[in-house]
Amino acid sequence: MSVFYFNGKTAVSQEAQARIETDSLSISVNGVPRAEWPLADIRSQSKAGAKDALLLSSIRDDAARLHVTDSALVAAVRRACPNLHARPALANPLRYVGWLAAASVAVAVSATVLLPYLSRSLAGIMSAEAERRIADLPYDKWIANISARQEAPMRFCSTPKGDAALDKVFVRVFGNFELPFELDVKVTDNRSTNAVAFPAGRILVYQGLFDATETPAQFAAIMAHEVGHVYAKHMTAIALRNAASTGIGDLLLATFPGGQVVADFTSNLQASSFGRQSEREADAFAHEILTEAGISPINLAEAFTLMQSMTLEQSGILTYLHTHPAHDGRIEAALAASESKEFSDDPILTEDEWAALTSICAE
Repeated sequence: MSVFYFNGKTAVSQEAQARIETDSLSISVNGVPRAEWPLADIRSQSKAGAKDALLLSSIRDDAARLHVTDSALVAAVRRACPNLHARPALANPLRYVGWLAAASVAVAVSATVLLPYLSRSLAGIMSAEAERRIADLPYDKWIANISARQEAPMRFCSTPKGDAALDKVFVRVFGNFELPFELDVKVTDNRSTNAVAFPAGRILVYQGLFDATETPAQFAAIMAHEVGHVYAKHMTAIALRNAASTGIGDLLLATFPGGQVVADFTSNLQASSFGRQSEREADAFAHEILTEAGISPINLAEAFTLMQSMTLEQSGILTYLHTHPAHDGRIEAALAASESKEFSDDPILTEDEWAALTSICAE
């Protein structure tokens, strides 16, 4: 049995015979003609990538289906039907455009308001143990993506002197502050100017960050900012938000043509909206922690200025579609947090310790 016919009126399938005529596909059951489908009207309802079988319908009899597994007939149908994979024409294009616009607005509101609020609320009440259970997924996915992009496994760097210097930075910055998690900081040899915080105290430092900072205090300020993300559970909220938004994106793609455009736009809008708020909160945390450690937040402003000179900055509407906000307003906030305060002159690292840290990936 290689051809089955569903008449669209009952759920029962019938073994059938199908034959391609000059301009049509003739369908019969037990020798009795049941349907005659013009070849130009036949459409494939098969899933993308299906090769060995076809599920066919006719635009004139949309409820009926013909399931074909005979390889010769499958090949013949593909050759004979000119519109086999054509999309159905829109009966009312203006109505479709209106529906698309309404869907875009609805999804944008959900992505930029509802999902961030719900994910942040849920992250806020999540226990440290629950965070640790979900920490591996975003971390491992990030490592895999970077490894694929650089076409080589991500390499982590470690030397006795470099590790000791890194520990000393964190002891100086957070020695008087009790964190609700244990920090796990790793350095990778990737030359991008970046550092990334993950749930449950994981921080990934790129070698390129050392190229963009000139002093241990500037590096310490960036680390305070990254720990601020972990402390505020920003990455935990993002992981929860992404899980929910994936479901919305799948719904859009399955519902109507053009859903990919809405899904992509709202995903970028959602990420940038949530990112700007998260960056401001992490900056405020860094200002407070640095001040308590006797380190001026002006070091954060200096680090931003150096990174700004190494990174392409865009202004206007495009800035709002970036995951991270432009540095300008954040530099001003760091400068303001440093005004009228006294800070320690004690160096965070010696010159030799700083050299050991910045060359940790050299070996």
